Amino acid sequence: HTHTHSHTKGKKMQMPALYKLVLLLGLVAGVWGQFRCQQGYVWREASGSDFVCVVPARRSAVAEENRLANERRQPGGGAYGPDTCKQGFVWREAFSGDVVCVTPRSRSLAAQESRQQCQTTAFDPAQFRCSNGVFSPQPTPTPAPTPTGKECGGVAYDPATQGCCNAANVFDRASQLCCTRPGAGWMVLAKSKYSCCGVYGIDNAVDMCCDGVPRAKGAGLVCCGSASYHPARQECVHGVVRTKTTTTPAPAGPRCGGMPFDAATQTCCSGVRHSTPHGKCCGIYLHDPSTQLCCGGRIYDTRPRLDNACCGTTPYNVWRDKCCNGVVRFSYPPVLPC
Repeated sequence: HTHTHSHTKGKKMQMPALYKLVLLLGLVAGVWGQFRCQQGYVWREASGSDFVCVVPARRSAVAEENRLANERRQPGGGAYGPDTCKQGFVWREAFSGDVVCVTPRSRSLAAQESRQQCQTTAFDPAQFRCSNGVFSPQPTPTPAPTPTGKECGGVAYDPATQGCCNAANVFDRASQLCCTRPGAGWMVLAKSKYSCCGVYGIDNAVDMCCDGVPRAKGAGLVCCGSASYHPARQECVHGVVRTKTTTTPAPAGPRCGGMPFDAATQTCCSGVRHSTPHGKCCGIYLHDPSTQLCCGGRIYDTRPRLDNACCGTTPYNVWRDKCCNGVVRFSYPPVLPC
């Protein structure tokens, strides 16, 4: 029969606009309250980190699709591996790694919902801007250097050993860092106690960083994409946390994502098997380092060059822009401090 999947082996899946939003804003939508749905809309919740705003009927439909996921897969797998869909169904692709089988119409709706985030999401335009469903912070003006040197908030500093936090506070690069904290905005933190998770400052004693999203630490908790889970009771499948349905010990031999794995004929990328031996991984995907750039598990069709680099999960031109705490900012010349 003819399969209606749009996926192809060895190629990256298109990154929906909301996934970029989650990477950039992390817990802002769920904890800090700066992002919320417009009146009449709710979060889609295709996964634990899916904050696309949709009508309530669509959230119910998505929950039903998740419930029927196993029934809509081809028994025994198929041309696209164990997640091959039955005839008439396709991968939903609401976010990177979403292989829940749905109708073609539902996949089209998921893509349309992601593109409409500027209209369905309530946000502060003074702090953020939105274009074609992609959110980014409003640029912060960088103070011009004085004739006698660099200034940060009116105070002279040495860019070789010091940094400028949010154009206001000087900090020591060796012992301090500049991140945001809930309710406090950008602030200088001690490296002995804090780390930057994306742009967010986390307390190393109680928090951990999952794909740029702060998560609370717990006994036995580990990361699954941007979520956390307990391996004793749950499993991580393609970045989605699921409750384990059996406690039967896994068969002996190499495993990849809980499935048998042959290193001679396959490559395992973060729990996802690919039928190519000795491939190069970028997150859960295979990529070609000669023609593609891998930034934090995201693949870009940009040929690696001396002027290309990664800023967190975003590529940027090192001759034109500057990476400041995981955010790309225009800074010419790029030697100017953050």
